[in-house]
Amino acid sequence: MKWIVTMVYCLSFSAWAHPVAYEDAFSFMSINSADRSENTLVYSPKWWLGTGVMHVQKGDHKWTNLHLGLLLKRWNNWESQGNLYLFGGPGIEQMNGQEKYFTRTGVQADWESRKIYTMIKYTSTITDWQNQESYEGRVGFAPFLAGFKDLNIWAILQVDHNPKATQQTEVTPLVRMFYKNVLWELGSSLDNKWLINFMVRF
Repeated sequence: MKWIVTMVYCLSFSAWAHPVAYEDAFSFMSINSADRSENTLVYSPKWWLGTGVMHVQKGDHKWTNLHLGLLLKRWNNWESQGNLYLFGGPGIEQMNGQEKYFTRTGVQADWESRKIYTMIKYTSTITDWQNQESYEGRVGFAPFLAGFKDLNIWAILQVDHNPKATQQTEVTPLVRMFYKNVLWELGSSLDNKWLINFMVRF
């Protein structure tokens, strides 16, 4: 029984930026690169529901939206877990002194064990003047298995694709570390764009 509880705890941190945390938990997630920052605060009143707010900034361009995350399906296996999420919410976009409404929606799927981690995510942002789509994929592995109360380390390869961006595809190797209720990631893209992420649950 203790082994099962330990594995569930470790798996709850092995996937980055779950739209839903465990019941009655708060999660604060921050994703930061050379030209963009994204901060999200989520409260999960139920194990399948996440509610909160997200703020994204890129230069003087800002997006702030309500966040709703739904766990549509979970597959619990003996040594692994799979999840399917739906997320999004309405918000306000600010640019050049103007404000416009937008809607962000997306779907995320992941499968993870204590040794291997995979994730794919699709996000759509719709405003009254343009529609943007982005794709993210991750695959990673743990070079060694650490204990429940020890520092856990993962090596991850992240691929981002934005069809309307100047640089459409970006590949970023990164290292993830988590200890107890804090997770952080450090990396640099193949084009030397740094990435620093962190998450805390309480």
